[in-house]
Amino acid sequence: MLEWADVWKILLGFASSLILIWIKELFVHYRQVVGLQKSLWSMMEFESDLEEFLAALERMKASISEGNMRLVAFDVPKSITSAAEELAHLEPKNAYIYNDLQTHAEIVRSGLTLLRELLKSLATMKPNPDDEIRLRKAIIGQVDILRSDRLSLGRAEVRVMEHIKGCHPGLNKATVDKMNIALAKFNA
Repeated sequence: MLEWADVWKILLGFASSLILIWIKELFVHYRQVVGLQKSLWSMMEFESDLEEFLAALERMKASISEGNMRLVAFDVPKSITSAAEELAHLEPKNAYIYNDLQTHAEIVRSGLTLLRELLKSLATMKPNPDDEIRLRKAIIGQVDILRSDRLSLGRAEVRVMEHIKGCHPGLNKATVDKMNIALAKFNA
């Protein structure tokens, strides 16, 4: 027959095991969040192309306005949005910051797809001056919309980077400053 002292020993051992498992899970979760945040930071630091993206759009718009066609390859890396999606799941309290980044990135991707289709239509259309003028105006309009969308994505990137910087003060702030300067330059 079990004594009360033996029951307490068993319960105490069970409770301490549960507490240790809980502490381990918290630590593993924290390490995942920190690792993904630093990974996202380095990806955004390496792939920060806001100024180049907007400058290329301006050159494309000028070229289309002059009756020429300038082809440029744009990309919004899926690795950044994948990391943001994982962080939104791991850090639900701040998920809105990461979801905002994902949303704006998807909007820019859709805009790029439409621009690509418009440019393809312009390149393959049969000679018709009226249609060409309308298509060029549509391309210029899409470039303007894409510029606005990319600025919104840039602001979302800055918010994410400022959040990560707040969590990890040792990270280099130069990338955030570079993006803020580009936003100020093209917002004017």
